[in-house]
Amino acid sequence: MKSDRAVISVDVKQPGKTDKLTGESSNIIVNDFDATAIIAALDPQTASDDSYRRVYRQVSTGPYALKSAQGMRVDVDGFTMEDIAVQPSKFRLAEIFAALPRDQSAPPTPAQARELLEKLAGVYEGLRIGKAEIGKMSVGTPQGTATVGAIRFRDGEFAVEGVDAPSPQGQFKMERFALKSFSTASLMRWAASLTTAGRAPSPDQMLGLFGVLAGAEIKGVTAPFKTTNKLVMIDTLSLDWGSWSARSRARRMWLPNLSRQPIHPVQNSFH
Repeated sequence: MKSDRAVISVDVKQPGKTDKLTGESSNIIVNDFDATAIIAALDPQTASDDSYRRVYRQVSTGPYALKSAQGMRVDVDGFTMEDIAVQPSKFRLAEIFAALPRDQSAPPTPAQARELLEKLAGVYEGLRIGKAEIGKMSVGTPQGTATVGAIRFRDGEFAVEGVDAPSPQGQFKMERFALKSFSTASLMRWAASLTTAGRAPSPDQMLGLFGVLAGAEIKGVTAPFKTTNKLVMIDTLSLDWGSWSARSRARRMWLPNLSRQPIHPVQNSFH
């Protein structure tokens, strides 16, 4: 299935002002769509089916542009997703609709928010994406145009590459930022655990965020240090707290200080 062009227009209401978003995409291609997988996910009789059923082999788009009446503009070279499958026993969209508050004008109670997040976590557990990638992206900002080389998700790793963005203090650049073993379902369950009425999250609950992923990596960062006209530079910073330990590695980090000396390579392990 292919569409040469698609256009969307959305009115956005904000306090004191309104905005209009207009988007245009081209070369939308859907390969090997299987509607029976969606029907199975909606069928109550398949609630115990733990198998994954592929919905799409591949979905891709060509250049995409999003413009705002307020002057914001986003341009994306393209987008691709592969091997999209659902697990009927967990991908239960009807349960999500049932958990939505009936009164949409009032904010949900903590109990309602917690229930909805738990339901969404279950849906994400029942959704499997083999690979997803967003191509080069540019975003117009009041300080100038920010660009991102690519955003990728594969085998549990979420990565942002090639960031070059303006800031009031100067240009920020980052070669790569990655989250290892990232789980959207775990993130939602962690967020649900924080929604307790009248009580601030405990330190143990906040530390639960580390259970959402196994580690992180930052490479090739150059950023302005406040208003000093100096730079913070990071060659590689890798954090790994999986397998019952936390490890960190830093290579060629330089932070502004009086001696102006680079930080030597280090490797720490905390058990």
